[in-house]
Amino acid sequence: MMTALGPLAAKPGVGSKGIMWTAEEEYAELKEKLGTVTAPGVSQGMPSLETGRQVAETILMLAPETNGATAMKSWGPLEKRTGLSLSHLSVARKSDKYSFEDLSAQPRKIITTPVWSGIESDQRRYSPFVITSRRRCRFGR
Repeated sequence: MMTALGPLAAKPGVGSKGIMWTAEEEYAELKEKLGTVTAPGVSQGMPSLETGRQVAETILMLAPETNGATAMKSWGPLEKRTGLSLSHLSVARKSDKYSFEDLSAQPRKIITTPVWSGIESDQRRYSPFVITSRRRCRFGR
């Protein structure tokens, strides 16, 4: 059981800081990329987490900072909660998807997400608390 990614990662999904999003597509992609547990038991057919590399690839696939499609999904619940359009902060990077090999070759900029309080783009280096500050100004907190 401790060497497989369980089905709850797909649905209800993953999240951080009170924001949840489904990861059904990512879960299916991890099965394809990492292989599945073949041994009989409760984890049979689930994405394998036998090696440290498989664990790293799983984190990179599910994290919105390293997967543009996931970043786009992560804005949905926050947009619904706040009534603001926010996904534009990641739309230019929606096709980016970093693998362990990509990051081993060279460092990369993270994708802007609601999990972090800052914005990073081609026009701006990482600036902490930019998103939080804008929210506070917008809502007068």
